[in-house]
Amino acid sequence: MKKLYLLFISLAMVCFNCFAVTVQGEESAGVYLNLRSTTGILQIYNQTWGVANITYLTSAARTTSQTQADQTNTLAHGLYVFCNVSVVPGVDTVQVVVEGKDSLSSAYYTIAATTATAVTGLIVVKVSPYLAPVAAAVTGIAVNEYLPATWRIKVVHSAATSFTYSCSYNTTAN
Repeated sequence: MKKLYLLFISLAMVCFNCFAVTVQGEESAGVYLNLRSTTGILQIYNQTWGVANITYLTSAARTTSQTQADQTNTLAHGLYVFCNVSVVPGVDTVQVVVEGKDSLSSAYYTIAATTATAVTGLIVVKVSPYLAPVAAAVTGIAVNEYLPATWRIKVVHSAATSFTYSCSYNTTAN
């Protein structure tokens, strides 16, 4: 917490006291910082202290691939995606993909993708610059990269048969 205050004291000195700093929340729940200036309020959320488990898809039967809307990364270095597949229809497969988005062309690129799987169980995708890379497998993958500014999760079906699964994710500072 002392480092945080020093950062804003330095910021205030550079800006000649153009910002007023307000801290909201508790360390266990995350901390919101409001910077107030004459031009408006800039709110920053520090994900270092409180990383929430976000539900992307609740457990349900699905017959089509699922693509998440673009997610904006402000402070996170990494991402952990958890997909729990409970029903697979025969030999058809499902694959979990994390994509980044190029800010200039708006084209998507693959950051991490599991091997397509026709078995039930937990699939974990890890993206972080602090991880040792682990090759793609049916149960997951670990990639040594920073989470980009814009990203999304895709669950790709090999056919229009009914899969049942849920997906959640955590963004992390490490």
